Amino acid sequence: MKKKRLTVLFLFVASLGAGCSAWDAFRGCPDGQIEWMDILMIIDIKYSSDFKHPDDYALPKIGKSIGKVKYMLADHACANHRLRNGDASYVPIGEEVFVAKGYKSEFRVIANGRVFEAIENPKAETLGDFADIQGKVTKISIHSDNEDNLIGELDRKQTDEFLKEYLSPVY
Repeated sequence: MKKKRLTVLFLFVASLGAGCSAWDAFRGCPDGQIEWMDILMIIDIKYSSDFKHPDDYALPKIGKSIGKVKYMLADHACANHRLRNGDASYVPIGEEVFVAKGYKSEFRVIANGRVFEAIENPKAETLGDFADIQGKVTKISIHSDNEDNLIGELDRKQTDEFLKEYLSPVY
């Protein structure tokens, strides 16, 4: 009898260790058809990959690894899942997350060949802490809403002044 209990306990633990999918099936997840936004969370920061790069733009160079994806939300998570470090919507488990060279990891990272930009950073105090664009913006242009016609451009001094004001408010 004791041998049976140990065998059942071993099989239960082994099935849980087989991966999240066994546990998810046991919990009844996913609990509906969920369309996740393309997000990941690492170093306590939430990132999104909504930004689409035109084919003629190269991705930033890949820097050092800052972690790995531990759980993929798509086809696994319940609707009430709370995002944790290592979670990603569509980046496969085991994929590494890298710093985008030339940017702070708190702003931009690369995973699975895509750029992810911060959408929520609990450590940021100002917008400048959140958006690592100071010294990287070379020009600001103003376009019409209707036809995307160029209305005007800020010169270098105006661009610097705009960024100083834009990045200073409390986040």
